[in-house]
Amino acid sequence: MKKAHIWLPVVLVAQLLILGAIVGKRERIMANGDVVYLKTMPVDPRDIFRGDYVVLDYELVHQAKGVIQNNNISTDNPYLRLQPNKRGVAQLVSVDSNKPQEGLFIRGFSNTVNYSEIPQLRLGIEKYFVEQGAGKELEALRGQAQSWQTPLEVQVALGEDGTPVITGHRFSPIRTRTRFADLEDTLPQRDRSPQHLEFSIENNNLATLSVFDNKIHCGFTLVHAETLRPVSLNRDCSEAALERTELSAGATYQVTIDLSQPQWQVKGQSDPLSLAGVDGAWQGFRLLYRDQSGADDGEQIISARFFRRGGID
Repeated sequence: MKKAHIWLPVVLVAQLLILGAIVGKRERIMANGDVVYLKTMPVDPRDIFRGDYVVLDYELVHQAKGVIQNNNISTDNPYLRLQPNKRGVAQLVSVDSNKPQEGLFIRGFSNTVNYSEIPQLRLGIEKYFVEQGAGKELEALRGQAQSWQTPLEVQVALGEDGTPVITGHRFSPIRTRTRFADLEDTLPQRDRSPQHLEFSIENNNLATLSVFDNKIHCGFTLVHAETLRPVSLNRDCSEAALERTELSAGATYQVTIDLSQPQWQVKGQSDPLSLAGVDGAWQGFRLLYRDQSGADDGEQIISARFFRRGGID
């Protein structure tokens, strides 16, 4: 009993020192770290036992999953090299097994051993704590499935070792809406598959936004929901010219895609498959638009995740 009494203060002091070191590191990163913005796809905002917070799903993570899987990168701590665009939004440059010697990067954590499968990747900043009641407000601004959604851009300070610390947030100047034009709700329809996907882009910025597309919508690509890797064959788009559409503040660009057309067929084991013919092993798809202006800081605009039988997240 006496030994227990002797060691108890030592353990308490050690715990306080560790906590102090963690807090001190965060404060140093917030004061001295390089600042970038990470575009997110939030999930559920509240946990009544831990206060209000927004659960964040980073677009950057999905891009990195595809790179890791394509290149069979085997490491528990991948480093994501970043390049901010003119608005400070971080773009993924590469994924490395070793810590980069220069430039901006963020450290990730992966617990997937078999890299033939989709890796599980986290950044350690998936929870953004806010003031009581603010979580619901952020979710309302972000939007719901099949309604207008505005991506949240999280301000992050980066430590010398790639450790990220959230320091604030803002909303993207572009909002989107994804819905199935021929289904009335977001629930799976067992007796029918969606045929027409309606995707809208609205410019909430003061500056004019240029959209490059054409009548058969070659400006867009069908991608896997988890890795953002292209899955559509886009055979009709190999040599198709794109036309420029200027969107002033508040203007909207809307496309309606017929998913039965050949350019939206996906790669099967032997023959191409229509979206309705893809089996249940797929986790879903997203529609991706990439800026075609030729600018080095071009961003991606990604629709909400949708499933082959009518579900939209």
